[in-house]
Amino acid sequence: DVLVVGAIPRLDFWNSLLKLHSQENGFLVTQVIETSLVPVAKIEYQGLSFDVLYAYVTRYPPSEFLEKITLNDEDVSLRSLDIQSFTAISGFLDGQRILRVVG
Repeated sequence: DVLVVGAIPRLDFWNSLLKLHSQENGFLVTQVIETSLVPVAKIEYQGLSFDVLYAYVTRYPPSEFLEKITLNDEDVSLRSLDIQSFTAISGFLDGQRILRVVG
């Protein structure tokens, strides 16, 4: 799975992904499931298959987003997220916590 965290609305992200699909050689969006608890796009790129999850975060303006947000930061305000974004990010954070325990 690939988690993309961004400051653009989810629908705009999916539309950008589909636009890339139509322009990029070897990039294939096989399915977009927007109605699941965690919306996902099934992607194939140069023979590799993976799922793309998108989390829409509005805590910071886009110009500051990459500088401010850290998914490992325990004080990230997850309460302001919609349920789909919360679930995508919390799944990632759970995976990071497991890796710290076993690593």
